[in-house]
Amino acid sequence: LPAVAGLGMATALAGGVTAALQWQAKRVLAASTSAQYGLMFVAVGAGSTAAAGAQLVTHAVFKSLLFLCAGVAIHAAGSGDLGDMRLGRVVPRVARLSLVGAAALAAIPPLGGAWSKQEIGAAAAHSSTWLLVGVLVAGALSVTYALRYHLLAFGRDPTDHNRIGHRRDAQPTTLERWSLGVLAAIT
Repeated sequence: LPAVAGLGMATALAGGVTAALQWQAKRVLAASTSAQYGLMFVAVGAGSTAAAGAQLVTHAVFKSLLFLCAGVAIHAAGSGDLGDMRLGRVVPRVARLSLVGAAALAAIPPLGGAWSKQEIGAAAAHSSTWLLVGVLVAGALSVTYALRYHLLAFGRDPTDHNRIGHRRDAQPTTLERWSLGVLAAIT
């Protein structure tokens, strides 16, 4: 179990640093998925398969929401580069729904991601002080890349006009809006 926890912690920290440094929307989310899987391994290594299972389920829902929102953003911007987005005024509903997913990724209560990460932290604290410190650092990285992703993808454009490439006609379809809404509600 200590080897599983150690491998999980290394994955959580490496994935978190990688996510914080990425400039492509889907690469941020993919690296953060690695980090979240690392936290699941930490939970297993700390002896709590229940915390790992809770994180697996909550992560599946909020990350699905984030990936779908990223797809809408990439379509609207014509690029996956976070420097080309800032789509808060172009797709405001999607921006609000993405905020729910980003808040869950950052473990903001009362969202499911906060509860599952709290359980991982409790399991880590019960197992080892060092493991708890590592989980807290991984959690801080989660807040960093979730906030960075959301602000760059869906924040307001500081120039207060749409950048070249943004497509005002790139609004999500009714099915996409419903899908995003359902995932946000579950999150």
